[in-house]
Amino acid sequence: MRDSIQHNLYRMISPSILLGIILMLLSITAFARVSEAWVSLYNSGGSAHDTAVDVAYDSSGNVYVTGVVDQYGTSQDFLTIKYNASGSQLWAKRYNGPNNVKDTPYALAVDASGNVYVTGTTYISETFEDEDYDYITIKYDTNGNQLWVRQYNSNNYYTTDSAHDIEVDSAGNVYVTGYGGTVKYDTNGTELWSVYLRGYDLALDAGGNVYVVGNDVLQNSWASKLDTDGNYIWGASISYNWGHASIALDDTGNVYVRSYVYVYKFDAMGNQLWQFACTGDNAGCIPSSYPWTWWIIYGKNSFTVDASGNVYMTGSTEQLNYADPDKNDIETIKLDTNGNLLWVRKYNGPTDYHELGNAIAIDNAGGVYVAGAIINQGSEEDFDFVTIKYDSNGNQKWVKEYSGKEYYADEFPLAIEVDGKGNIYIAGGSYSAVWSSPDPPWGSGYDYVTIKYTQSDLLMTALSTTTAVAPGKTLSLSNTVKNQGGESAGSFNIAFHLSTDAVYGGTNDIAFTTTRSVSSLGGGASSGASTSVTVPSTTPLGTYYICSKADTGNTVSESNETNNTRCTTSTINVTKPDLVMTAVTPGASTVNAGATLSVTNTAKNQGGLSAGSFTIAFRLSKNTTYGDSDDVSISATRSVSSLAAGASSTATTGLTIPSTTKAGSYYVCAKADSGSAITESIENNNTLCS
Repeated sequence: MRDSIQHNLYRMISPSILLGIILMLLSITAFARVSEAWVSLYNSGGSAHDTAVDVAYDSSGNVYVTGVVDQYGTSQDFLTIKYNASGSQLWAKRYNGPNNVKDTPYALAVDASGNVYVTGTTYISETFEDEDYDYITIKYDTNGNQLWVRQYNSNNYYTTDSAHDIEVDSAGNVYVTGYGGTVKYDTNGTELWSVYLRGYDLALDAGGNVYVVGNDVLQNSWASKLDTDGNYIWGASISYNWGHASIALDDTGNVYVRSYVYVYKFDAMGNQLWQFACTGDNAGCIPSSYPWTWWIIYGKNSFTVDASGNVYMTGSTEQLNYADPDKNDIETIKLDTNGNLLWVRKYNGPTDYHELGNAIAIDNAGGVYVAGAIINQGSEEDFDFVTIKYDSNGNQKWVKEYSGKEYYADEFPLAIEVDGKGNIYIAGGSYSAVWSSPDPPWGSGYDYVTIKYTQSDLLMTALSTTTAVAPGKTLSLSNTVKNQGGESAGSFNIAFHLSTDAVYGGTNDIAFTTTRSVSSLGGGASSGASTSVTVPSTTPLGTYYICSKADTGNTVSESNETNNTRCTTSTINVTKPDLVMTAVTPGASTVNAGATLSVTNTAKNQGGLSAGSFTIAFRLSKNTTYGDSDDVSISATRSVSSLAAGASSTATTGLTIPSTTKAGSYYVCAKADSGSAITESIENNNTLCS
């Protein structure tokens, strides 16, 4: 098979390099903030050539890989494996084609129910001619039971019927594309339609429309859109397919195509919006320090698009100067939705020698993950996995390497995925051999390698407090932080704000000076506490949300740096008591000096916060103004131990009229909180006269 995975791998690894492989038993994490959760190696037996070519995951954290197993002297077969979230193998299913010849898988997909779909190619005769290829598509249930197998032949003598990609829609319909055209099956494997559009990659939109990129038998390259019934809607010509192109969609229905070093954007009607070429003429795309460089891009996994239409691709820049013809660097590029180059990042491995960028994935926070291979040079040479994370601005966050299990080993990653929790899944092959000079190295051949990496991801899961507080007073905040990632987080702080708009960090936020420290937090663990904070005395009265942020100092590198905040769903009232007298009623209209007058009086707290102990004082006044110089002070007072917000307190207080009081007409006046024991929102509305 001209495009077989094994052929590509052999082409990348020269025999001279294989003879010089040495395992350095090294996983470099000097600057990594990522943990290796597990590594699974699979060997079908003996010196088999087993290589995983695609990887997927489901909502429960199960991991699926498919690839090729090829034992010397036997046929080449599909092999699909399911692991649980902890890396334990749940099942492995091998498929041997109808003629026991050569069967090569290329892609897999998993639906919401955990059904697994694999597609690839089977040789139907020993002649290995183009007309002797067929598509093979298999559906397994979640337990690995084979539900159906479908073989497809385009009946075109000049076509290589080699399937390359598979997608599944929400109804369970299955779409396969390859050099023999594009086929749709229903959930039971019944062929609904087939169209002679030779594809290398495909994508689906929510309406069931199908987008395919590929080429025709004359190697003319194109991108096309089909409706859900397989009817042709539009097609657009592109450049330089070379049989390895990619297609992706954004959330608004725009279509993006990567073909070699070119990227195209089309709208939903097929109108070309822009074209970008990653060439030396595009400043920054290929470093000017390499005067003789060109791009090498490996397969459809090296291109992706986010929901906003930002474009990401990875590959290698090969230096074509004759002094060092094998010097490559991994280069990763981000474009905005208008085709503008946002950043270019080059990764030059520890030996400054040979790096290959093979696959790329993005997370929900804009993090970019690149899987590639690098050579670590010592006394000998070997390729290792390397995984690089960049943030949305292209800043390198960490680098993680993986070396194989034997003394001599080559590792090549071919696929990478990232789930919503920041777990990273990588699949590829590991070649290992035991050196026995002067004979060639013989060992376990290629093994499947599946790796899961985990990262920290802190988020606030709970935050609550009381409903009201006064400026300058303390407040108890019940708060819980969770590390929903798989890697333990080191020491970090949690900060708290008052916010008027339920957004942490807004321009009107008022920060509490007290923070909460968490010494460490394991993967999947939560930490709850009650944190006492003091509301700044200068805080304006009003309603506020309480907001919190985990890792306020950015000391923990996380898979998602944008989900660390949480605000209360209800507001807290930063307020004060407000005491008023609502009734002052004398029990008689006349009284003698020296006698006692009964006065019924009511105080109300019309503020938003409970008032503590205060005193009500009384006076006789000529003009209904409490506190004038002509007032007659009365020694009797009434004490109120406390008064809740909105509550009133009524009592009858006996007032002894001073014996020196002159005869005349007076008002009886009262003042709540006459001793100014309570700090109120309004301090000049505490009096009332009869």
